[in-house]
Amino acid sequence: MLDTQEQLKGIIMEEIGVQSLVGFNMNNGVLIDVTITLNAYDVANRRVSELEKIVRSAVKKSFKSKPRAIYIQVATTAE
Repeated sequence: MLDTQEQLKGIIMEEIGVQSLVGFNMNNGVLIDVTITLNAYDVANRRVSELEKIVRSAVKKSFKSKPRAIYIQVATTAE
């Protein structure tokens, strides 16, 4: 599954041009959810719908099964 995470991160880097953190949950071989975390500064000029479209496509290309949910997190650091 590490290869899948790296593939997903690579697709996001190609499509959006930013680094991402990727996590996922599986239960008995069933993909429950995938979480993509992006830096707020890096995606500040992007529309949510654009990020959603790119992330959905990247998840579909990376995982054999469809997750029940995909979470897109936009994170920032405390000042």
